[in-house]
Amino acid sequence: MKKMILKYFLTGIMTLLFTGISSGFSQMRSELKDFLWDKDFDDLIANYAEEVISLRDAGDLQKRLEMRSFNEFPGYRIQTFAGSNLDNARKMAEDLTALKLDSVYIVEYEGLFKVQIGNFQERLESEKMLDQLRFKGITNAWIVETTIHITKQTLTSPDTLAPSRELPSLYFAIQLFVTKDPERANIFSTEFQRKVGEPAYIIQRGEYWKVLSGKFTQELLARQQLDALRNGGYSDAWLTQISP
Repeated sequence: MKKMILKYFLTGIMTLLFTGISSGFSQMRSELKDFLWDKDFDDLIANYAEEVISLRDAGDLQKRLEMRSFNEFPGYRIQTFAGSNLDNARKMAEDLTALKLDSVYIVEYEGLFKVQIGNFQERLESEKMLDQLRFKGITNAWIVETTIHITKQTLTSPDTLAPSRELPSLYFAIQLFVTKDPERANIFSTEFQRKVGEPAYIIQRGEYWKVLSGKFTQELLARQQLDALRNGGYSDAWLTQISP
């Protein structure tokens, strides 16, 4: 009785596939067509009467997802531009790419073009990138929560991320002020040392004069000093890295 019911069920499916919805059949993958076309009803019943017959078609979308070199996860990026002009977005993306800091993306959403950099699983990592961009002179940037791309071979959990980045060829410093006027930089440096009692120094990068404090070999110590300065009224201070 069970085989008879299955036979009628398969007959109905095959009738729909080959006669009732021929257009749908024409869009099937070739493997699925071959499976249905070449099988005899009695063979299907004999082989699968006690089982569930499952025919899957993963589709092109699923295959494309599997072939990608990355997975998508919620995370953070640095956004440097958002506007309706695609040419301006491309120009900003070119400038960021020239810095060779991280991956750069132009994201379009409802007619708005956004330029973003990086793929960060932890907010602290995005803050480090924001510091680097500020030191490069890109001050109009901010952290956004969005979908990020993580290479499949390098997926990590937050517990396995390195707690600190210490580079022997660089030291950490706290940038307090930046200006194109060297006299203003001198005034700020003198006033800072008078108020805080900590040494400050000035470096020139291109047309900018930057006032910095501290030379730390360990990032943790630098961030502790940064927190203290921010709590002391220097809310615009940020951490950066300087060549010796």
